[in-house]
Amino acid sequence: MGISERIQIIEEIESILNNNKDNIDLPENHKDSVKILFSDSSVINLCRNVLNREFMDKLNYEQLKEISQTLSSVSNKLNDISNNIDIELFLKGGYRLDYDGLVNKFNELGLSKLFPNIDLKKLTSFYEKPFRFLKAKYDNNLKINYNAVVVRKFIIAILQMVFNEMDLLSVYTGSEGAGKSTLCTQHIYLMYYILTECNIINYPYKIKNMMFSSLSTLRQAEDEMFSEKFRLIALDEGNELHRQNWKEEEVQVFFQRLRRERFNQRIKFICIPVLGELMTNIIMSRVNFIFEVYSSNMNKLGILEKGKGKMYIIPRGNVIYSYEHKKELSVDKIKASLYDNLKDKTYLKGMPSELVIQKFQFNGTNGFPKDEYIKELKLTNKSFTTKSGIRIADTTLYILYRLNLLPKKIGLKTSSPEYASYHKFLQHIRTYFIDNPRVFKNEEEKFKAKHLHS
Repeated sequence: MGISERIQIIEEIESILNNNKDNIDLPENHKDSVKILFSDSSVINLCRNVLNREFMDKLNYEQLKEISQTLSSVSNKLNDISNNIDIELFLKGGYRLDYDGLVNKFNELGLSKLFPNIDLKKLTSFYEKPFRFLKAKYDNNLKINYNAVVVRKFIIAILQMVFNEMDLLSVYTGSEGAGKSTLCTQHIYLMYYILTECNIINYPYKIKNMMFSSLSTLRQAEDEMFSEKFRLIALDEGNELHRQNWKEEEVQVFFQRLRRERFNQRIKFICIPVLGELMTNIIMSRVNFIFEVYSSNMNKLGILEKGKGKMYIIPRGNVIYSYEHKKELSVDKIKASLYDNLKDKTYLKGMPSELVIQKFQFNGTNGFPKDEYIKELKLTNKSFTTKSGIRIADTTLYILYRLNLLPKKIGLKTSSPEYASYHKFLQHIRTYFIDNPRVFKNEEEKFKAKHLHS
């Protein structure tokens, strides 16, 4: 490739960048990065070959793969450049957080009594230059990757919690094994890191105080930490919150607290397979962030690649900017689209694509040590087997399920020491049949047949 060709291509790119008056002007350093990228010999050869009709007529599979790899590399580098620009340009006008304005508002509201040590300077710095990764707290050799837009949205949520006495409810949806729990733990650590670094919280980072596998254990933790603001609390298995269980006492307590205890400034994370399994009025009025995780096919290997995500936001203000669609979405449009999606069982098709705020990728590093995660959460969901090896028969489980002996029906109050264990047992039965519908159907048919012949 001759020098004249390089100069011509660079001049053409520069002309495109300079003459596109509808877009935000790119900072000079980023223009240089784009010029260097498109003056690379592999990119030049790609452009030349694609424009060559004879080359395209004789195109073989290996050449196609080379084109794919080059385009993928270019795309990744352009995304990096775009993300770097996003750090410097907020939305469409190059805005930054007004640190002096935040300080004045902080003093005006008399918030120093509630947050005497808060570091607003660091918080605004994190916003303007969001980190791309954090080292895992339990292992410096492991990193958790973060998307810059997602980090900024969590920081905005923190600011609204501090200044507007808000709470935060984030829901993680997706099929089994897609990575809901992993992403949830990553965001727990993200929030813990920011809140700790900015001197908003100082409690220890322990999974047993943050992630729970049942509503009863989560409620007990909330009771113990009732007076503490900015507590990070996650429900790893949200099946209990299914809309069909809305009469359950624990479910009612959970939703009542969401409605009434906004001023306690809780940060709650819920993992649930499908968003629509939650009650519509709770989604529309209390949910803030929604993360939908999914896997893509790796055709050549025949396996799945995890770590794909989409972020949705139900804004507290009147609009939210979508980085995916490059436009602002009104809260009215978002709620109308969500409401239509949640009617009947339309939600089973997934979230409305027109509401995506940001697509992102995340890695498989858990926010907690894996052995602790398994010990505290996964082992609590074992099948119905006692330590001595006695198994409860499916028929007995079905009868117990059919009797629906709720705690209050047998005289147990939420303050009773037996309440949590008994309620958890009932939830295990329900989960068992949800996960094993054929077993339930067989037992139901056996029960009906026996009833008809008796």
